Amino acid sequence: MSRRGWRRTPTILLSFLAAYGGLEAQDSPPSRAILIDEPGVGRVAPEVLAPYVTKNGPGPIDQPFRLSAELGRVVIVLFGAEDSLLSFLASAPDTLLAGAAVTVVTSLNQDQAVAWAQLLQSPYKFLPDLEGRIHRAYGLGGARVGKVLGWVVNPLGRIEARVDHLVPGDSGGGLGVLHRAVLRARAR
Repeated sequence: MSRRGWRRTPTILLSFLAAYGGLEAQDSPPSRAILIDEPGVGRVAPEVLAPYVTKNGPGPIDQPFRLSAELGRVVIVLFGAEDSLLSFLASAPDTLLAGAAVTVVTSLNQDQAVAWAQLLQSPYKFLPDLEGRIHRAYGLGGARVGKVLGWVVNPLGRIEARVDHLVPGDSGGGLGVLHRAVLRARAR
């Protein structure tokens, strides 16, 4: 099966509620399997509704970031470990991200995310996702992501591309894929 096919295969997470090596007690709930499916290219992007922060501090509490409010614009949704994201955002070409609404989903808390945005002098919105809700909506299982991943959402609210590995300076690899996806999305 191609790599692309494996990506579309849903990830199954098993949650065992019993003690290690023992049988379930009669009064404990049964173990459950939770199916997590990532949004595929061409599908409607999962709605994101979450408080955000910028380099100026937290956004208005009554005006959280809402992905559907960005219809008509290209949106890049980035995930990754803080050190990887820091490196990517500090060196990503401005021409690549210009004109797109870049949203950074992070496992940092609100205060840490503000400090990070200030350090970068970043114009982007950072969405602290301590519970992993946004990660799960994008098929990442709520787990911390080690590399930088990106989804490009076109102006119609559909996934234009998923880019698996964004590395600064890699214009022929992930950055090239991201750039072409942004150009395609802008043409819609």
